[in-house]
Amino acid sequence: MLHELYFIIFAFISISAGVWAILLTDRMNKTYRLNYLSTYLYHQLLIFFFGLYGLIGMAIVRWILQETGTATTTTHTITNIIPYLGIPFIITAWYLFIKLSFEIVNRSISNTLTILYFGFMLLLILGYGYLIIHLFREKSENAQWVSDHAKFVFIAIEIITLCIAFYYLYIKGLKIKQMSFRKAIMVFAHINLAASTLRVALFFLAEEGPIYAGAYIFVFFAADLPAILFLGNYLNNNYLITSEKTEKLMPYTSFIKDYKISKREWEIIEKICEGMSNMQISESLFISLQTVKDHCYRVYKKTGVKNRVQLVNLINNRAELSK
Repeated sequence: MLHELYFIIFAFISISAGVWAILLTDRMNKTYRLNYLSTYLYHQLLIFFFGLYGLIGMAIVRWILQETGTATTTTHTITNIIPYLGIPFIITAWYLFIKLSFEIVNRSISNTLTILYFGFMLLLILGYGYLIIHLFREKSENAQWVSDHAKFVFIAIEIITLCIAFYYLYIKGLKIKQMSFRKAIMVFAHINLAASTLRVALFFLAEEGPIYAGAYIFVFFAADLPAILFLGNYLNNNYLITSEKTEKLMPYTSFIKDYKISKREWEIIEKICEGMSNMQISESLFISLQTVKDHCYRVYKKTGVKNRVQLVNLINNRAELSK
């Protein structure tokens, strides 16, 4: 009974941490509208769904089967199938972390890498599923051995994907021109590296006892929280409109409201008014060139202008009228 109570407490705290991580990332995404924050949000959602289904769900089913006196072989079979069905969640989450690492250093992940990644993962999942079903159907003595050791293969793949992601965070991140943002990327990478290392270490210790298992579940859900909190604090200090900028913005508030201009669109408009090219805007705001072009297109469409000159004239006219 005591072990059950510990599990319930661990599960509740872990799920709460996962929900908090999602809510914080969602708030950042809505506030700053940066490409990598959207990717980060989907990453958090998939991590949460896999943890809820593949880890906590598996533990609950295993406990129920053991309490009902189900045969050990059957219990192993069912509890191995449950996380297998949740594998698409976790491999997509790994991919999104790679995509995040590309986007945060102003790179775009190639279609070739995406196709190769998911193609390899699909073959791996189908091969593993076929092997397990075949061996259990044949009642082979190797079935349980394969099932027990398959997790090491997936951990190895996770480590490989993390290496790709951290390569871009560390190596490409050092090429970011703005020093404050470059330092922020390094700290973000350090925090994620520590969290990933802890998660993998506890994975191997999870079967040593309920305390390690509970710690692993908690870390799985909550390991990203320090990185999220750090990133939120950095963006709050460097991207939000501060009280000093409010007065400067006042003449343009009616323009922003009437044309439903988003915060990111207004940042780009400001850069246009300063005479920056699309490439200069891309480097200044740490977003891709295509993203700048997309925002410009939407601004032109909203305001009904055809080019930068007409946009600047429209803004200046609105500013004069508001005085």
